[in-house]
Amino acid sequence: MRPKVLLFRLLVAILIAGLPIMPRVVEAQGRSADSASVLKVAYDIIQAINTRDPVLGRAAMLPGSHFARVLDPDDPPAPPRYQSDSAFVASVGRTTGPRNLERIWDPKVFIQGTVALVHAPYDFFIDGVFSHCGVDTFTMLKVNGTWPVSHSAYTVQKVGCAPSDPVTFLVVPAVLAVVVALATWLPARRAMRMDPVRALRGSTADICQDVTKPATRTSS
Repeated sequence: MRPKVLLFRLLVAILIAGLPIMPRVVEAQGRSADSASVLKVAYDIIQAINTRDPVLGRAAMLPGSHFARVLDPDDPPAPPRYQSDSAFVASVGRTTGPRNLERIWDPKVFIQGTVALVHAPYDFFIDGVFSHCGVDTFTMLKVNGTWPVSHSAYTVQKVGCAPSDPVTFLVVPAVLAVVVALATWLPARRAMRMDPVRALRGSTADICQDVTKPATRTSS
């Protein structure tokens, strides 16, 4: 058997064997993009609080969503305090009063189908003075390719917190946003310039042409 024929058959076999794996690769890439989108929405909520941006806060939430505030178990027992999405947006949009600064770090993202959950520790400052810390959780639903928040619950505690420099946590989310944008935009830009079907057809046609070309004998 000629080497080119053997090579062609080997390539076909590899292509057929790899077909079941391709959906998994696409799924993994899709999950990575979803994780980045989910994380960005969580940071949009925090950014809306820090910059008093009601438009950003409203865009990150589903209509009818709400927040639940739960006091740390070390505090006197108290029922959860609920806040509607409209009340949250109104509080964020206040242009007077103390300045709030919330910071989250080490977020964990969990995605199952069209439901996502973000879990992250946070601390909270009022006019630059430490107020409390706890854990933020955001539940999100995938709607038309976006991940708005449907529910958020967070704990509040006054002790056991380790406040750090607020400037650090202002810079880190900005850097993360740039990295996420580049990580998703550059591969998408390269992929949009390629036609995988045409490229595959062209490569296959070249191989077939070499295989079917008549052999010539050379005289000694």
